[in-house]
Amino acid sequence: MLQKLIQTDAFFKHQQIGEPDLCEEEKYKIADEILSKNKTKFLERYWKYLGIEDVVCFENCSSEYEIDFYLKQIKKSKTTNFDKNRTKNRRLKAMQQLISEGDYFSEEEMKYRDPFLYEQLVGQYLDDDEINDKVDKTDLRFSTVLFKHIDILHEHEAYKDQKDTEDGQMEEGESSEDEESEMEDEMEDQKKEYT
Repeated sequence: MLQKLIQTDAFFKHQQIGEPDLCEEEKYKIADEILSKNKTKFLERYWKYLGIEDVVCFENCSSEYEIDFYLKQIKKSKTTNFDKNRTKNRRLKAMQQLISEGDYFSEEEMKYRDPFLYEQLVGQYLDDDEINDKVDKTDLRFSTVLFKHIDILHEHEAYKDQKDTEDGQMEEGESSEDEESEMEDEMEDQKKEYT
């Protein structure tokens, strides 16, 4: 446990400017001294640098409130951080792989994933020459043409669905505005009746 601790950037003692850094033996001696004198102080200072496997060293003192608190903190932080970091690392690795393969962030893939958004952000600014340049004429096998046609049909269908959804949301927004204005008119009419 102490060998792992001295490899970290943990605080061991205050030093003056120009004073040489502590060597591993000095760090070990300081940490061992604190551990033997006051386990609570040791945990208070170094709990962030300890692993779940180090909790065993303090089990005979776990009846003390502060020691028990720091042992729970070690268990809690290491299990949740490990899972979160593992998930983040997997996502980062997958994203780097997609970037290195070069397909995921290509214009064609972005258009395939969300054709309506692509049309709003990019497609409306393309001229006819740029649209015709995107057609791949190098591979004219029947299966390739067929699959490309199926993809285009899928894009058109997804575009239509997304456009209908957006139009429906716009209509709902307009109808709710109309309802609000009608309610305001009714309230004004009622106020006029009372006055």
